[in-house]
Amino acid sequence: MKNILGIIIGLLFLLSITQCKKEVDLCANQKPFEADFDIKEVVGDSSFVTDTTLAQQFVIFEAKEDYDTYEWKIGLDERTFTTKDVQLFFPEPTLLLNIRLIATKKPSACFPNDKTVDTIVKTLKVVPFEQSKLIGEYQGADIDNPNEPYTVKIFAGDLRNDGYIDYVLDNWVRGCLAGKDVDGFYNSTFSAGQLGYQNAYMNKQYVTSCLCRGYLSVSEDGQELTAYGEKEITYYPNNPPGKRLIGKPTTFKGRRK
Repeated sequence: MKNILGIIIGLLFLLSITQCKKEVDLCANQKPFEADFDIKEVVGDSSFVTDTTLAQQFVIFEAKEDYDTYEWKIGLDERTFTTKDVQLFFPEPTLLLNIRLIATKKPSACFPNDKTVDTIVKTLKVVPFEQSKLIGEYQGADIDNPNEPYTVKIFAGDLRNDGYIDYVLDNWVRGCLAGKDVDGFYNSTFSAGQLGYQNAYMNKQYVTSCLCRGYLSVSEDGQELTAYGEKEITYYPNNPPGKRLIGKPTTFKGRRK
C-alpha cells in the first residue's frame, strides 16, 4: 500500500513540474523581429488589404506590429513619415509605387541577439475606375431565396464635372433599381457611396421613398459577387409621418455573366 501511495505522489510531483515548465515558457510563441506592414484601400467606413487601389481613394499604410521607430517613404512623395500608420489620398492613376518601411526594435529577452533594424518594401498600383474588378453583370440570388434568381449590374454611367465617370449600381438589393432623374442623370451612382478596386460601399436614395445601403465584395478572380444590404422604405401607404420600414437584410451571391 505504501509503495502504491509513493508511486502516486511521485507521478503527481512529475506532473506538477511539467505544468510549471509550460507556464514559464514565455518564448514559445515569440518570433524574431521582422518588419511588416499592410496596404489598405479605404471604402466607406472600412478598409481592405490590397496591392491595388482605384484613383481618388484614400489608402492606409499600417505597420503590423508596434515598433520603436518608423520611417516611411511612399512612392515619389518627398516626405518621410514616422508614425505607425499613414493615410494618403491618390487622386490620379500612377505607375507602380514602391512603399518602403524601415523599422527599429530593441532585442527582446527571447531573442537577445536579434537585429534591431529591418527594411521591407512592397508595391502599390493605382488604377483608373474602369479597372475596378466589380464592374460587370452578376447572375445569382439571395441566400434565403435561392430559387428566385436575378441580375445585379455595375456599369459606367454619366461623366462627372471633374472628368470622372460616375458608376451605377443596379438591383443589388432586389428592387433597388437604377433610374434617371428629370435631367437624365442616373440617381443610383457611387457618388453617394464608394466604388473600390475589389470592394464597394453604397448609401444611396434611389427613388423618393426608398434607401438601399450596404457593402459589396468580389472574389480575387473577379468572378463571384457578394452583396450585403438592406432596403429602407421612408414612405408607404397609411404609414404614420416620419415612420420608416426597414426590410430584412439580404445577402446576394452571384457569378459574373
